[in-house]
Amino acid sequence: MTAIHYRLRCETDDPQQVHQLIAQLHQHAHGLAFDIVEDITELQGDACDHRHDEQSPHNWLLIQCLRYLPDPLEPSRQVSVVPRQVIAFATYPGPGCEAANFGLCRYPEFIEVCGRRIETRLSAWHWGSFCTTAHADRPEHGGRNNFRRCHLAIVELLHRAQRLGILETVHDEAGHWDNQQFIAGIFGLDCAA
Repeated sequence: MTAIHYRLRCETDDPQQVHQLIAQLHQHAHGLAFDIVEDITELQGDACDHRHDEQSPHNWLLIQCLRYLPDPLEPSRQVSVVPRQVIAFATYPGPGCEAANFGLCRYPEFIEVCGRRIETRLSAWHWGSFCTTAHADRPEHGGRNNFRRCHLAIVELLHRAQRLGILETVHDEAGHWDNQQFIAGIFGLDCAA
């Protein structure tokens, strides 16, 4: 399966600054080859938990908001951390692709697990997500040209996140992120920026 995995991060404590950064990323997404760019979603408290309303149109976005930490008493076991604030938006690159979600979340300093208090060490705003683009390559979805259009729209939006200073990591199974000359030629980017 071909997918692109990415993490965003912002160190500010100011939710308005986070909103401005996500608004800039959102605005840039509208100029790219995505089939759909949804509005920015802002949620707080229980509304950030995908289990709160499993019929919510934001369910996949909220599932991707979860962070997983090793349980200090059982390191082989993961515990989930639900954000306490979400500022994010979904994009739909095109036929055969999953939604590609982008945003930032603020997490609690501690969570309760089986009566134990666990420190999350998630002091900044974070985002971790992925989008599987492999099926966009199928003939019924438009073949190789559709795959390139979808995948490269995500890559270009991640370059914008990098220029905004909120990109932490990218792992692109198709290899386009690592091929900076290829990306620069397609988008006219200054790869040093």
